[in-house]
Amino acid sequence: MRNRGVNRNNKVGLKGVGRIGKKWRARIMRNGKTFHIGVFESAEEANDAYARAAERLHEEFANPN
Repeated sequence: MRNRGVNRNNKVGLKGVGRIGKKWRARIMRNGKTFHIGVFESAEEANDAYARAAERLHEEFANPN
């Protein structure tokens, strides 16, 4: 499940990125636990943070987007 792509119902089109008010949230799951990465001004910043976390947590199984 670590190297899944973006879900079909994802409105943003970026894995692990969601909207909170006017800002963007990044979060990732590992072994059934959700880890909050941070809140960012843009979706691109949140996506970059998600990609770095995916590389660190999932190593060779990472599939950021």
